Amino acid sequence: AADGWPERFAIEGSLGEVGGGPLLLPIPGPRTFVDAAELFIAYDRTEGDEWSGYAFVEGFTRPGVTLPSLTLFGDGTIRRGTDDDPDGIATAALEFGATGIALDDAALAEAVGENLSGSVTLALNDGAPLRIGNLSVSGAGLEAQGDAVVEGEPTPGIVLSLVAEAEEFSRFAALSGLEG
Repeated sequence: AADGWPERFAIEGSLGEVGGGPLLLPIPGPRTFVDAAELFIAYDRTEGDEWSGYAFVEGFTRPGVTLPSLTLFGDGTIRRGTDDDPDGIATAALEFGATGIALDDAALAEAVGENLSGSVTLALNDGAPLRIGNLSVSGAGLEAQGDAVVEGEPTPGIVLSLVAEAEEFSRFAALSGLEG
């Protein structure tokens, strides 16, 4: 639309071969493969302010990283400005997960662990910075929560507030360069 807000969108697709072989993704950088992927996201202003979507990726591999299973679920609202409230807003509530994470960097692998899950909310108002809230990430013996504001103009930058708890901080020793 002329005001910069979408009227509608719908994206649906899948990747995968009948034989189940890995597919080379057409992206820059190191060769990256997936065994299968599925994506869906939709919004239609004539049906309301809500959008929703999901993505599943199986067998993601590239040098240094193997992610057997990735999931993302999301929903939110897209509301354009009105005479009473001229600022439009877009929101998102996302839940994500990765299982079977394998990293070639042993120090990073020890710090991250094999499984991560979490959630986050996003809010973007006309003319205001992107707000990232309720960020929560958890894995085996690891919990983190935070919020952030991403500034665009006139000076780009990120203000981040993060609190992390680990059952054992020695898992970060190799990553930090300190003895365990």
